[in-house]
Amino acid sequence: MNQEMQGYAERPPVGKVLLWLVLPFILGLFLFSRPAGYCRAEARVLAKEELCEKLLEKSLSEGWVRLTGGDRTARDFLARQSNACHVDTSAMVRFRSYGLVDAMFSDTVYVSIHYSMTDKAKSLRRLSGDAIWSELLEVSPCGDVRHASGGNY
Repeated sequence: MNQEMQGYAERPPVGKVLLWLVLPFILGLFLFSRPAGYCRAEARVLAKEELCEKLLEKSLSEGWVRLTGGDRTARDFLARQSNACHVDTSAMVRFRSYGLVDAMFSDTVYVSIHYSMTDKAKSLRRLSGDAIWSELLEVSPCGDVRHASGGNY
């Protein structure tokens, strides 16, 4: 040992200390995390189509959606209008909206739905003509709406 180093205790390398601090955190994420879009109440991941159908059925029952072309149910509408609903469970969307912590630990699913409005819905929104409504929903993985915003396009 050098004479200059006498009296000093040898410190472990910083890399090893960081590894032992971060390793339990990463291991916990792998052991206790669920896949994106995991619905705890049903103990499974709902298919994107199933989530779209569930949300559109809710809008139909509230009288917002006008079905055309022989559609009788949300399933018929979604089968004919393949671009009417988009589901995003990626962490990148949550990161852009709310930051890193939300991206890592939130289970929010983002759903956008586009549909023609009923006359009742148009009058409530003070719209006229063939109003196409686009709705952005923040929902739980089970389909419970947490936040909704929309606009006429």
